Formats: sequence, structure tokens, C-alpha cells
Amino acid sequence: MDRFSLSEQATLKSHFFIRSIDALGSDSLLLSRESARRETVQAGPCLHIIVPTLQCAHSCQYCQVSRSLTDSHHVMSDECLYKACESIFQSEAKALTVEFQGGDPLLRFDMVQAAVLYIKKINLSHHKNIRFVNRPDFYRYFVASEKYCCS
Repeated sequence: MDRFSLSEQATLKSHFFIRSIDALGSDSLLLSRESARRETVQAGPCLHIIVPTLQCAHSCQYCQVSRSLTDSHHVMSDECLYKACESIFQSEAKALTVEFQGGDPLLRFDMVQAAVLYIKKINLSHHKNIRFVNRPDFYRYFVASEKYCCS
């Protein structure tokens, strides 16, 4: 420890690379963080991202999605959507998060609904804890999707 300055020690401790001997709970916190790091390796991935479309109504400079709202080449096929849903259950994790991204996934809300229903159907035989997350462009967030997501 003497080879690090006090400032370097503080930085290493704050990022949990080294523990504080006198800090209450330091050992427990480090063990918890190490366990969380190993969890994905041991239990499999728990976050699964589905991108039903790369279409979006905006032209953000930093974004790679398609500005075209009529181009069908930037939309996932039904077959691909169902295969993506099935592949989620290859994970050994007991709790899964399915996140819909895009473009704007709500531009293809029909696909989001189809995926949620299909995943719930498959899960009847797998009994996993599944959480659905939507990362929409809130410009298109309309009442029908809000009612569906809240149910």
C-alpha cells in the first residue's frame, strides 16, 4: 500500500480495487461486487435487447438509425423476431430483462406487442422472472402503448 500516494489509494478504494480496512461493510461490499461480476458468467446473460426497427422520426447527429419511416429494410422480420425471443431462453439466468430499442421501437409497436406475448407464452414452461423495458423516442409515445405497457 505504501507504494501508492494517499490520492491514488483514495481513487482505488472509491472504485473498489482495494478495500478499506477500517471502513464498515467494506468486505461485504467487495464480495457482493465480485459476486455480481461472476453472475453473468455463471448464470448467463440477463439483459437481452431486441431492436424491432431502426426507423426513427428524428435526425440526431450522434445516432446511426434510419430517418426513413417507409423503408422496410430497417425493420426486423417476424421470423427473426420470434427467433430472437426464443434465443432469450438459452440463458440460464433466472431473472431476465428484455429491452426494446431502436430507432424508435414504438414505430413498430405491433412487433413489441408480439414479442411480449410470445415471450410470456414461452415463459409458461420456463418460469423465469422477466422484466420488459422500452427505450422509445418519446415523441411517438401514445396512449395505446402506455395502456399496454402498464398492463
